Amino acid sequence: MGEIGKRLKEERVRLHYTQAAFAAIGGVLVNAQGRYERGQRSPNALYLARLSGIGVDLEYVLTGRRHQKIL
Repeated sequence: MGEIGKRLKEERVRLHYTQAAFAAIGGVLVNAQGRYERGQRSPNALYLARLSGIGVDLEYVLTGRRHQKIL
């Protein structure tokens, strides 16, 4: 599994979404979601932007570092 796919799945599970729900929010089919999570396909920017709207930490997904809020 690719690292981005692994972290994408971690975020999905952290936010309590099914693959089908995550796929729908991201605007892709559920089989594409599975391929992203297995590292067989790379998500595009529009998909990631849609997921950021539900609280997905894109910095973590893309880099492995958690986003730190500045107070």
